[in-house]
Amino acid sequence: DPRQRVEAPELLHALTRLAGLSLGNLERIAAEGRMRQLQADLEQAREVQKRIAPPPAGQVGPLRYGFHLHPGAVVAGDLVDLFAVADGRIAVVMGDVAGHGVGAGYLMGHSHAVLWQRSVVGKLPLSGTFPLGVDPWAEFRAERWRLPPGGRLLLYSDGVVEHRAPDQREFGVSGIAEALMVSQSPAEDVALLTAALDRHGHGVPPNDDATFLSITIS
Repeated sequence: DPRQRVEAPELLHALTRLAGLSLGNLERIAAEGRMRQLQADLEQAREVQKRIAPPPAGQVGPLRYGFHLHPGAVVAGDLVDLFAVADGRIAVVMGDVAGHGVGAGYLMGHSHAVLWQRSVVGKLPLSGTFPLGVDPWAEFRAERWRLPPGGRLLLYSDGVVEHRAPDQREFGVSGIAEALMVSQSPAEDVALLTAALDRHGHGVPPNDDATFLSITIS
């Protein structure tokens, strides 16, 4: 039938489009499955991270503390830990990975701290050294500081001071000092600083990991 031969190209074109749509749907379904699996893996990683972190407030030996960890993504690149070591000493650990993504976990450095004493907040002058992970033979010099009676030490990651307002103004160390001016305890430090960050961003959370840890000796 000559008519059927004339319509054959249109039929083939229609079948080709139908096959393309079918393949596209299959690829979309597979991509959605991979995305669901990735989301499940990330949520599981976040849950593991929550479980291995210490309680958000408490006491380890004579040390009282409070901390807040806001992840810029599903899983935070910051870490916090407190634990007793030999001779009655207490180890307080805060880390902040450099960069974003899984690969950033290979590089970590931290040197941000302020000291609260008698309603005065001052930045602790730390000399700093190489970030962990840069040089396996690097030497790290210990620095000694005395925490005065009633004083508190606040460690924070750069996501806190770099949090921007809608006008792009950074929170800065001055924002920390203003927030802690009337605080009286590590728990208050956490509550007041969290509220101040929220006000500064007009309700928009930091887009980077923002972690702070306040400690004092009871």
